[in-house]
Amino acid sequence: MVQFRVSFFKRLQNSDGRQFKCLQDRFDIPAADAAQAEVQAARQFEQLHRTRNWRTNADVIEIEPA
Repeated sequence: MVQFRVSFFKRLQNSDGRQFKCLQDRFDIPAADAAQAEVQAARQFEQLHRTRNWRTNADVIEIEPA
């Protein structure tokens, strides 16, 4: 099993109209592969933020080996 760092970001605009990614949450997930880590992290995000779909609070997921 490999440890993955899964980060959830929301795309926002600053006062100059430039987009940036704002970190919403980050999880370190032990999983067999990145796809499995994404599913597990999405479930944790949804439970923690009390939402049915993580896309309500975030736009982007980034997954990298920890």
